[in-house]
Amino acid sequence: MVIRAEDEQVSLNLDDFAKKEEGISISYPEPATPDSLDVVCPHCGGATSSVPGADHLECVECGARLNPVETVAQPTEDDVELDDLAEEHAEADIWDEEYDEEPAQRPVSTVESTLDKERRLFLSGGFFTNVYAGLVSGMLTFFFAVAYGQLAMSQVGLNSVVPQAVGMALVSAALVGLIVSFRSRVPFAIGAPDAVLATLLFLFVGAIYRSMGTGYTMDHIVPTIFAGVALAALVTGFSLWLMGLLKTGRWVRYIPVQILGGVFGAVGVYVLLGAWSLISSAPPPDSNLFGAGLYVVNFMNTPVELTRWVPSVAFGLLLFLGMYRVKHSLAMLAVLLVGVAAAWAAGIWSMPDWFTSITIGIDLPPGDEGGYFSTFLTPGFFAKVQWDIILEHNIYIGGMIVLSMLRIMYRSTSMEARYDLRADLDGEFRAVGLGGMVSSFAGGMPASISYGRTIGNYATGGRGGLSGFIAAAVCGTILFYSYDAMTMIPRFVPEGVLIYTGLCLVRDWVFRTRTAFTRRDDKRLVVVTFLLTLCFGMLIGIGFGVGVAMMITVSRYSRGGAIKNVLSGAVYRSNVDRAPAQLRALKEAGDHIFILRLQGFVFLGTIYDLIDRIQRRVDDSEQLPAEYIIIDFKLVTGFASATHIGFTMLRDLALEHELEIIFTSPPLDLEEHLEKGGYAINDMEGSFKLFMNLDYALEWCENQILDSENLMDMEHQSLPSLLEPVFPDPRYIPALMKVLKKRIYIKGDPVIRQGDSSDTMYFVESGTLNVELEVEGGKTLRLKKVGPGAVFGEMGIYTNTPRSATVRAAEKCIVYQMTRTKLEQLEKRAPVLVTAINRFLINMLADRLADANRKVNDLM
Repeated sequence: MVIRAEDEQVSLNLDDFAKKEEGISISYPEPATPDSLDVVCPHCGGATSSVPGADHLECVECGARLNPVETVAQPTEDDVELDDLAEEHAEADIWDEEYDEEPAQRPVSTVESTLDKERRLFLSGGFFTNVYAGLVSGMLTFFFAVAYGQLAMSQVGLNSVVPQAVGMALVSAALVGLIVSFRSRVPFAIGAPDAVLATLLFLFVGAIYRSMGTGYTMDHIVPTIFAGVALAALVTGFSLWLMGLLKTGRWVRYIPVQILGGVFGAVGVYVLLGAWSLISSAPPPDSNLFGAGLYVVNFMNTPVELTRWVPSVAFGLLLFLGMYRVKHSLAMLAVLLVGVAAAWAAGIWSMPDWFTSITIGIDLPPGDEGGYFSTFLTPGFFAKVQWDIILEHNIYIGGMIVLSMLRIMYRSTSMEARYDLRADLDGEFRAVGLGGMVSSFAGGMPASISYGRTIGNYATGGRGGLSGFIAAAVCGTILFYSYDAMTMIPRFVPEGVLIYTGLCLVRDWVFRTRTAFTRRDDKRLVVVTFLLTLCFGMLIGIGFGVGVAMMITVSRYSRGGAIKNVLSGAVYRSNVDRAPAQLRALKEAGDHIFILRLQGFVFLGTIYDLIDRIQRRVDDSEQLPAEYIIIDFKLVTGFASATHIGFTMLRDLALEHELEIIFTSPPLDLEEHLEKGGYAINDMEGSFKLFMNLDYALEWCENQILDSENLMDMEHQSLPSLLEPVFPDPRYIPALMKVLKKRIYIKGDPVIRQGDSSDTMYFVESGTLNVELEVEGGKTLRLKKVGPGAVFGEMGIYTNTPRSATVRAAEKCIVYQMTRTKLEQLEKRAPVLVTAINRFLINMLADRLADANRKVNDLM
């Protein structure tokens, strides 16, 4: 047979291949010897073997004289110079004479490595530095414990139990701080009472006190209040510990805590009101600001000496302005100690009367009869507790749980970003929760991780858990001498600390919450939550803030994350290798298929958004009309109860616009729910069609489109007619067909088996075949489907790798095979044909890669 090339005639004698297929013996020229070289004839393109060094050579095809091949000596390793690449003073390697064959040291075990790591975290920064920072943090925590203890018992008539309240704060600082120092992933964290929790205690104690104001004596009121505080610490601690145990930390991070900044800012106002109550020795305000406003108005109308409130306000403003940018525990402790020293100096030296007013100490009961331990050890103390009154106000405990959870989350995350460390939020919940439960049995109050004292501890030099341990030990030691220590503190110092704390909360959560990522609606909600909390009380503010935050979380997660991908059938097609004419038709008409891939939890809002997307696609006149709507549920984790309403609306939309609604990869319970809801499945009209996965659904939709284009049945076409539109040079197709071997397979026959050697590729003329992957357990997964005009097995023939999958006939198939042996013979006998085959395969693989890139682009 003769085929005309561009500028020459190339004689391809391919009859021998056909004879060989029929079993006829054929003689070929002797194969080249191992030392021979192939010389390509410039006249006919044939290959002729030649022994290097021969005087002359003639082409075996056309007889033309060829130039002999010169022998090229192969280099030896002695001829390769590598001295210039050698590294100076390099360590000996295994092939060097200096290599030491002594075994390496035994690696440290995992347990030893973990213990060493924890020990380094505990002592990180040095022993003395951590001790120094812990002493500073412990002393600073004592001052805050005094302030929070006074705030919690600022009701008129409860000043006699202020030492016990301070003792409860110190117990929490000691026990929670101790456990946090060992268990927190933030090694320098300080566990201690929190301003927000202390404010809720202030309101909680006030509610109990007002409920027992008539009909109960102090012998019943005090035990009830202390039991209520301990119960709040126990329930809050257990809730945090359980949340950590259930690993809810990753979900808590989805709550927009900035919206609750309005609640935290309102807490600052309540702290200021509590401080004002201490300063004025007047009844504190209720949790409603209207009553507090009337209280302030009445107080302002009553003449009060400036010396009664000026020192506290001035000291609080001094702390607020002085610590505006300085986050250093030693600096704050220095200011507090200077305030104490000034009061003592005013008492020693003769000073004007207005100056000596700062020497007024905390209003404490005389003597030591108010000691912390003696109170709880009083016989019959807990028998006098009125548990029904505590439970009547248990909603305050619920508020403590919510706010402590959010505070720990926000503080841990802030410290992660500030100090480039990785905290475990679930571990922080467990650590603080365990500490709260332990401290509750000793009468402690709810506590948390103090952000201000933690970063101050770091600035002072604390880097390891030892600093938190020392701080806890300092608080535990002071607990035994708390009464005497409190007598040395002037009252304006803890009152100033409360003013400073209140101002910081208002500033940080109302005026400094905006960041580069803060949404405008979030900022508005902060202000609204702040005002609502002030006007209608702390509990209503917490409820509103948490409710809004949860709704926003659900809304944003559903609206922005429920629909993962929106795809078109023109780009995203099934894993079926089709004939070129079919591929062209699908590219042109594939927009009839509209694909929506869902993820996460499906809410009613998700279905509404889904319907809106479909409606917009149906109304889009610039694209082909949507006929097939595929909704993929592979990444869906569950459904909300009200989603059945959305499915009803989806069915009505399908009936209105004559759409095929197809569900793929449905969860196991979806079909059951749809049937119980009265929805038709896989019926003719108004039904939802369910497919195992997205690939099967796409194949079905594509078949419908091809059938409407009269391109579904391709069996009547021969392989040459299928190859003609895509083969680089159709002139070579007859030559290709002459060397291919026709094979017929029936349904179920394996053409290729997974793991077999690769030596053959196949061209499909008719029928379809499944490409299957055999996995562990005897399961089989369908990877793709090949049909008429497709090629498979081509990669193995070039790479010599074992077959990666099994190809099995899905029906009666006619295929043509090309072996590696034939391809190698063609390279010598007809190189132009091999070039055309290679170009065909390269074009095919390039098209597959382009389609894959388009899919990835749409998926991203």
